[in-house]
Amino acid sequence: MALRILLPLLLAFPAAALARGVVQIPSDVAVEGSVITLGEIATLDGIASAQQARLSAFTLGPAAAPSRHRTFSGQSLREQIAALDPDLVLDVAERVRVHTAYREIQPDYLRERVEQALRHRMPWPDSSIRLSNWRLPERFAVPLGAQRLVVKFRSGEDFLGRVAVQVMLSDASNPDAPRVQRAASVLVDVRAPVVVTTRDLRRGETLGPDMLRLEQRELRLLAADVITDLPQALGSRLKRSTAEGVPLRFAQLQAEPLVRRGDVVMVHGGGPGLEVRMEARALEAGARGKLIRVENPATRRRFQAEVVGSGRAILRTPGVGSWP
Repeated sequence: MALRILLPLLLAFPAAALARGVVQIPSDVAVEGSVITLGEIATLDGIASAQQARLSAFTLGPAAAPSRHRTFSGQSLREQIAALDPDLVLDVAERVRVHTAYREIQPDYLRERVEQALRHRMPWPDSSIRLSNWRLPERFAVPLGAQRLVVKFRSGEDFLGRVAVQVMLSDASNPDAPRVQRAASVLVDVRAPVVVTTRDLRRGETLGPDMLRLEQRELRLLAADVITDLPQALGSRLKRSTAEGVPLRFAQLQAEPLVRRGDVVMVHGGGPGLEVRMEARALEAGARGKLIRVENPATRRRFQAEVVGSGRAILRTPGVGSWP
């Protein structure tokens, strides 16, 4: 009698109300990310989409190192999942091993990526650059999810001689947290044209076109301030005597003043939507790039300007933009 009454009630009750979601976790699973989430190790069936998204994002802890694994007890996993939703049906293995899926990085691949980054950053043509004496790590494992590779150079690197780099691999979703880092280095030689003297030159001589020529030299063996462009040296005076065939350095040159004390200087200045041009009197001499004091003859106001050419300067007053 009771069954006859209960059966129609069960048939009339919505089937969805009787359904319960199922969470299945096998004994061996693999993850790619740096964090183990329930969605990566479990199969979720019969669960509403909003609830499924919440369960999938639930974090179980950090992943193991590449090619290694973490082991969870089934009891611990069941308790954590039940705390999220006690109505779920749990089919969880007694011991769950979570492996970190990985790939191997070979030295040749690393060399290719480092060389690509180097040539992109260096200011010389590829034909001038020679890379040798590589120091690369042996092959190593990285998590499968660490697909973003970044090559980082030292601050202020001049890309000559021994160049050290840091190679970092991270997840695309979290690029600021490298999962694997390795060091590498390479010897960089660059042959480029530099300015050399065509004959013995004496201190105080003014450099002309017949005194200088361009020659290909190894930049790694030269001073950092070697001159690589003829116009940068022409018209300057030598501070000290120099022998024939010697690469010329900026430290050897005495720049001729482009503005002398008392000269009338055309000063340019301005900013967005504003242009300023005025004549001023130079209160001191200056070579190209030097800040000098100048005076507006009409107002007697004094300010600083940077020498940019013969009789020309750029306003450098605080609050006023420069206008070349």
